[in-house]
Amino acid sequence: MSSNWDLVAYNRNKQMTLIAEFKSATEINPQWVTEYRHNLLAHGDLPNVPYFLVAMPDKGYLWKNNNKSESSSPTYTINLIPILKPYLNNPLTRINKTSLEMLFTAWLFQRIHQPIGQIPTEERWIVDTGLYDAIQGGIIEEDGSLWQ
Repeated sequence: MSSNWDLVAYNRNKQMTLIAEFKSATEINPQWVTEYRHNLLAHGDLPNVPYFLVAMPDKGYLWKNNNKSESSSPTYTINLIPILKPYLNNPLTRINKTSLEMLFTAWLFQRIHQPIGQIPTEERWIVDTGLYDAIQGGIIEEDGSLWQ
């Protein structure tokens, strides 16, 4: 299952469902992430998976039904501050990529293994986007380590 991505989530059937890349910069605009994804697709570096996420300390950009349309804008822009807030005094404090990756992975692992009714309102995007159903009970791979 090893990959070169920051995070890969598999559904309960062990099919790759989400690829995530983390960036430590804040205030990256949708045009930049669209170009970033375009470059990955143009070079054949992005596998065909249902979800692709680029996450920063303040927000994430998520593509649902991550088709091969290179110029498509993110399907969702997500406020990630509620996810980091419990761990940081100021979520926008300079956080490095490794810490962001670790915190998000721990959060995602917790969410996909808890009942849907227990997900806080400010984090309901995981349900609204269909990501919860897609990876619930699955496996997360982060830096070669499996979270099961």
